[in-house]
Amino acid sequence: MLQRAIRFVVALGLGIVGGLAPSHGMASCATLKGSDDPSRAWAPAIVLRRDGGPEGQGQRIVASDQHRGDLDARAFTWLGGAGYRMHAWSGPGDFALLRGFAGVIDGALLPRADAESDTLRPWGHEVRYATGAVEALQLQAGHPALSLCVAAEGGSLTALLLMLGRDASAIALAGNVALRERPVPDAMRRAVGARDDVVLRLVEPVEATGKLVVHLAFGPTRADAEATLARLQREADAVAAGDLWAAGLARRRPGLEALRLRTGDANFDAAFPWAVASNATFRTDEFGPGLWAGLPWFRDNWGRDTFIALPGTHLVTGEFERARAVIANFTRWQNRAEGAEQGRVPNRVAAATDTLYNTVDGTPWLIRTAWETAQASGDASGLPALRRVIRDYVVGAEPHLDEEGLLRHAEADTWMDARIRGGRGWSPRGDRAIEIQALWHAVLVIGADLAAREGDEAEAARYAAMAERTRTAVLARYWRDGRLADRLLADGRVDTSRRPNAWMAVSVPPMPGRSPLLPREIEAAVTRDTAAALLLPRGPLSLGPDDPRFHPTHVADAHHHKDAAYHNGTVWQWTAGPAITALARFQQQETAYRVTRELSRQILEDDAPGHLAELADATLDDAGRVRPSGTYAQSWSTAEFVRNAVQDYLGVRPRLLDGVVELHPALPAAWTDIDAVLPLGDGEPLRFTVTQREGRQHWNFAARTTPLTLELGGALAQTAATGNDAPRRIVLNDAPLQLDIATPSSPSPWPLAAEPAPPPGGWPVRQGRDVLERFIESGGLDRHLQPSAAQLLAPADTDKDTP
Repeated sequence: MLQRAIRFVVALGLGIVGGLAPSHGMASCATLKGSDDPSRAWAPAIVLRRDGGPEGQGQRIVASDQHRGDLDARAFTWLGGAGYRMHAWSGPGDFALLRGFAGVIDGALLPRADAESDTLRPWGHEVRYATGAVEALQLQAGHPALSLCVAAEGGSLTALLLMLGRDASAIALAGNVALRERPVPDAMRRAVGARDDVVLRLVEPVEATGKLVVHLAFGPTRADAEATLARLQREADAVAAGDLWAAGLARRRPGLEALRLRTGDANFDAAFPWAVASNATFRTDEFGPGLWAGLPWFRDNWGRDTFIALPGTHLVTGEFERARAVIANFTRWQNRAEGAEQGRVPNRVAAATDTLYNTVDGTPWLIRTAWETAQASGDASGLPALRRVIRDYVVGAEPHLDEEGLLRHAEADTWMDARIRGGRGWSPRGDRAIEIQALWHAVLVIGADLAAREGDEAEAARYAAMAERTRTAVLARYWRDGRLADRLLADGRVDTSRRPNAWMAVSVPPMPGRSPLLPREIEAAVTRDTAAALLLPRGPLSLGPDDPRFHPTHVADAHHHKDAAYHNGTVWQWTAGPAITALARFQQQETAYRVTRELSRQILEDDAPGHLAELADATLDDAGRVRPSGTYAQSWSTAEFVRNAVQDYLGVRPRLLDGVVELHPALPAAWTDIDAVLPLGDGEPLRFTVTQREGRQHWNFAARTTPLTLELGGALAQTAATGNDAPRRIVLNDAPLQLDIATPSSPSPWPLAAEPAPPPGGWPVRQGRDVLERFIESGGLDRHLQPSAAQLLAPADTDKDTP
């Protein structure tokens, strides 16, 4: 650790380097002016820990330019993480553009390791020193560019040491003042510990200034980089009086300000805006409008992930135009060629690789999300195109239907898609997984609804009949002895392994009041049974712990490849979304909120702060702590966290194509003082407050300039006249509206799963090396759908049992 500032003598007389010029505007570096920084209202500051993160070397700093580049840095370090990077401009691989930076004051490096604080912001981070000096990095939203700032108390001379990646050969650079480049002293090179792949450049103002702001734009050529910088300046001239720093913040505003929710639960109220900001991190335009699935490994357009995440990233935030653009971008890749993948949209669109269509559920998720986008926005203009997508998908799917109308698919074409060296699935789901049938049913229900809206009664009747046939088959084949089967095999056998997919049979139906997949009493039994078997406060297990295939940790290199555990026990935070949706349907919000409370803690405290990881280990560590795993920031994890808050706890589900907004709340007791501003399609949000005090709920709806019909459900539907829970409608108009009801009595809470504990003799998958892999490759799982520990561990040549 550097214990003191190191001073350097800067050589004089080199002059101004060509291409380094002042920007036209006065860059304010608004973060240094406290309340002038609008992001302070977007999400509370997260003060990072210097002893957190990988190996205790500083917590991760994760942000993006919402275009094609992301930042992977470490708190209190100059060169931790991969830095600012993006895919190569063409061809495979990544470009490392800016590995790090350091402020220099009066020739002395600011000692990052000794900083007073390092604070995460939605746009980057800021570092403060006891001397009053400040450093900050902002990624410029919507552009391959960033801005750096260093400021000192008084009239000290500021400069910036740029630690560039070796691929950063085409750069345009401008500052708030005229700049020049100086040679980097050897002592400074040694101090920062830069390796050979880091190029150091020292930039300082021509005339002394106490605050220096430098903007860097990148491109495949210098001309491209200069064009980006010119676009940034034009945007800044239009919206921020030429201030590039302020203009960058302004570009982030639409996705972070339209949705507002405060509840009275301090931890949730801190975590929720960070989840919204995390969602914005995954925006990308590299292959057309889309969402990265996660950082650092999933920086491509992924179909399934995108459309599971999109309601929480774009719909509840009111970004309907962006949502439609993402949908249209994927729709243009729909495969219309005859064959096994006809009608599908891609599983992945990536740089330097072919477009992959190996997903059976990507297209149903797109269709469901496109329908929900139309309902949330009230915009019916895209419905004819959606009908074409549905028709093409149905045509491609029909050859794969069984005799009962269930959709067949390959064993690794669901979201549980990990394969053993590209071959057999680690968690085979073929050939008819339960959530695939729920999604197929949803496509048919939506198709029937859209056809009826356009007066095509024949098509509506056809789709409705197919949906009913699927529903009948699901009830007949999957509901067994009080449990919903996870899949059917090609030979008709039923696999009742406990997995979180069961919740999707409850949460996926797009119109549960009119077209459920399961009867309500079965939905309740499925929800309760699955929660008791799988749901932990940190999230749902991907396989029941009583199954010998259960892996207690994701990574255990001495025993198995990590993909063996990927869907065989490991917690996936995104699956908490369907679980909470299902639980809220049955007023089990207190059970659900135990999970939300823990996920809130993970967002604020675990790595990477401000985000939710892809995974967590199925078991706690020796100190009883959650161990995040997989990608450290995952889109659908935080998207579902946000969606649950709006759609399930508040119970707000727009159905503007039908002229109503459903309001069926399931408010947690911890939400004592709610203040909600929820975007709607007409541009005027739904505003209301709720207080829960002394057994009463007081609802106050703000007046509106345009009338809005609310369909009230649950306790809000009760009136003295009806005395029942049948939905009723009220109209919000130019006068405020108040509702005062008794706080609904909470049913007895359903239990969560017990913490997994090893059986006598230990976990079977730890009884050797590659236990599950050998069992699958030898055909053991084909013979034993739910093997005993003895069968899992038996040598293949002694296991002669047949199905």
